[in-house]
Amino acid sequence: KPINVRNVWDIDNVKMTYDEAIKFAISKLQINEKDINIILSHQFVTGAKTSDSEETTVGGLDNIEAAAYDAFDYVALGHIHTKQHIGRESLCYCGTPLKYSFSEVNIEKCTLIVDVKGKNDIQFKAIPLKPLRDMRLLKGSYNDITSRDYYKNTNTEDYVKAVLSDDIEIPEAINRLRQIYPNIMALEYKNKRSAIIQDIEAHDENTQISPLDFYSQLHEAQNNSPMTTEQREYMSTLIQNIWESEV
Repeated sequence: KPINVRNVWDIDNVKMTYDEAIKFAISKLQINEKDINIILSHQFVTGAKTSDSEETTVGGLDNIEAAAYDAFDYVALGHIHTKQHIGRESLCYCGTPLKYSFSEVNIEKCTLIVDVKGKNDIQFKAIPLKPLRDMRLLKGSYNDITSRDYYKNTNTEDYVKAVLSDDIEIPEAINRLRQIYPNIMALEYKNKRSAIIQDIEAHDENTQISPLDFYSQLHEAQNNSPMTTEQREYMSTLIQNIWESEV
């Protein structure tokens, strides 16, 4: 971080970006480019593919350009959970050994064996990792994913998230699913109703819509019927009272 670089070299009066801080720190190293140079760096390199598991800053303020590491033959990167290389094969993330969010369910985890035979001879071999319990998404209706044919050839002790397509919510669904999938971690519905709600929430910020009309659309999406006159009058009065109390 820039603050760490400023503290180490006592340059508190110098403002710098993450990229500038890394380049400054590397410039202070006595690197003999004839030697084999390896660096371990826990940074977000521009161009890396992320998941929901990593913390990133708004606007990419913590981005580091790959060129900052040009003096190194092998750059072992950390922070990103997906195995990948940036530009050259020897500038790479090995990824995490386990999945940390459901955005990683389709990512194959591995351990990376790096064989440094010479300055221009570095070989990589990925060894797949199979965890005791995987992370998976279960998609379909409640009847689908509770059918024995659906789960009979799977590890029901995996960490799972159920995405149900039922239009009507299933009472005590997560507790009932836990009888089959004891390590279920999340449940959500993805159906016509949720699609309508998402469409309502996606209104452009510049679109002029009154709170009453917004609630009316939400009510109709959730209940498949418009508000009655009495309900609209009640909500109108309630909204007006709230606004007046905040003035």
